[in-house]
Amino acid sequence: MKYQIQHITGYQYTQSVSICHNLAHLLPRNYPRQTWLSHELAIQPAAAVQTHRTDYFGNSILYFAIQQSHESLCVKAAGVVEIARAAAPEHLPDMSWRAISEMLHQRRSLMTDPYAFTLPSPAVPITPKLLEFARDSFNPQATLLQAATDLMRRIKQDFTFDAASTTISTPIDEVLDRRHGVCQDYAHLAVGCFRCFGLSARYVSGYLLTLPPPGRPKIIGADASHAWASIFLPGCGWVDIDPTNNMFVSDQHIAIACGRDFHDVSPLRGVLLGGHSHRVTVSVDVRAIGLPSP
Repeated sequence: MKYQIQHITGYQYTQSVSICHNLAHLLPRNYPRQTWLSHELAIQPAAAVQTHRTDYFGNSILYFAIQQSHESLCVKAAGVVEIARAAAPEHLPDMSWRAISEMLHQRRSLMTDPYAFTLPSPAVPITPKLLEFARDSFNPQATLLQAATDLMRRIKQDFTFDAASTTISTPIDEVLDRRHGVCQDYAHLAVGCFRCFGLSARYVSGYLLTLPPPGRPKIIGADASHAWASIFLPGCGWVDIDPTNNMFVSDQHIAIACGRDFHDVSPLRGVLLGGHSHRVTVSVDVRAIGLPSP
């Protein structure tokens, strides 16, 4: 499948900003089943300084600075990506989660990618509440994929998707208490549950194709960023799971960046001088190329 992506972030300030410095995780990243065919990123006002680098996790990062007075900022990322269908779970090697955990810790090194993702992170600490919740899905005799399947089912069943219930700084224990959250919370929760048992799990940010109700047109810009989890399976690599939708990822999931948690892959963050208060607007549009409009 091929998709056309457009992601626009706008800031409107109540007072002028004299200078701002920003980091953007909006540049495309190729994965084994994902290839970006084109991509462009436009910034208004024009940035005086722009530099690209690759972070520890392999993500492409853009640093940019605006050094002129401005009362608004608009960052537009657009591109075309091709996604291959992921392997069905029944075609993946199904190993014991306990055996995988033991293997990871026998070969532990912070310089090896999988082991680094077994450790707690700022937004995903290992807490007694998290361990208590996770324990029911990690039967000692279960395989990794069985544990993942059960965990996704329980998250989907026990939690209510509520866009107004949390923010990016809501602690994971508070999400467990409220049983409300958004895809970011669900992904953090799943990642933390795997790490409770010494398994490698990482946070993935990206997009998900959404379809309008039957008979209604798709509204441009009405899509949203999405987040899910990725678990390491020896002999196979990283396998992505979407606890928000209780599914292994499909060819409708488009990844942008991965890290320990949201803070490693925030789409846009920075510091500024001035501005006072501000209003943020985000518009995301994901469209399949080559399919008739619904």
